[in-house]
Amino acid sequence: ALGHRPTTAPGRHLAATDGRVRAPMPGWILQVAVTPGDRVTAEQPLVLLTAMKMELSCTTPAAGTVIDVRCAVGDQVEAHQVLVELRLD
Repeated sequence: ALGHRPTTAPGRHLAATDGRVRAPMPGWILQVAVTPGDRVTAEQPLVLLTAMKMELSCTTPAAGTVIDVRCAVGDQVEAHQVLVELRLD
């Protein structure tokens, strides 16, 4: 049997209840909208990436504070790679 995998709509965060916002698929970082220490609200766009000729917005699952940004504009990222780490409220 196949193991359970989190499902998401394109451009959505992947089960980020641990505070880690991940890339939904391999791609290139187009924009990073936050820096460490920023306060964020639920569903706020954090990172914009391009993959397969689409632009995908990676958003926060809940309000919190940005702890670490692990990507920069122009970076190539892999599927499920952590892009931003948050401390959720």
